[in-house]
Amino acid sequence: MVAQGCIVVYTKSMETKGNTQAFIYNDGGRAKAGYKGYVSDCVIRAITIAGEYNYTVIYQDMARTMESFGHAKSGRNRIPVEITNRYMSSMGFRYVTGDAGLTIGSGTFPQGRIVLNLEGHVCAMLDGVVNDNWDWTDDGKLAVLGYWVKK
Repeated sequence: MVAQGCIVVYTKSMETKGNTQAFIYNDGGRAKAGYKGYVSDCVIRAITIAGEYNYTVIYQDMARTMESFGHAKSGRNRIPVEITNRYMSSMGFRYVTGDAGLTIGSGTFPQGRIVLNLEGHVCAMLDGVVNDNWDWTDDGKLAVLGYWVKK
C-alpha cells in the first residue's frame, strides 16, 4: 500500500526472521503545509499519517496541549511521553504495550493504521509499512515499546 503523494524509497530484506520491511517517505503533510527545516515533530507526523489528519491542525493543537502542561507552546520539539499518551487517548487511540523482544521487523503488528512507540522515536505504520521522514527500520532490530491503535 502506498499512501497518496508519497514516494517508496526502498524495500529491504530484514535480517530478523527474513521479513521484508518496506519504508515509505512521508512527512505527514508538513512540507505541503509550508513548514520547512528539520524539527523533532515525530509525534505530530505519526498522528497525522496514522489518523489522516491535517498537519497544521494537529501541530497547533499539540502546541496548545504542551502549553497547558507547562511546556513551551510548540509542537516542534520532543513531546514528553505522558503528554503523547494523553493526547493519543483523546484522539481515540488506545495503547498496547509491546512484548519483551518486540522489534520493528518482527511482523507482529495489526493491519491498519497504527503509531509505533519506538525507543526514542514515534512513527506511523500503515498495514505493516513504516511511513516517516526517516528510515527507522534499523534492519528490523529497533525495539518497539508498544503501539497505539484506533479504538
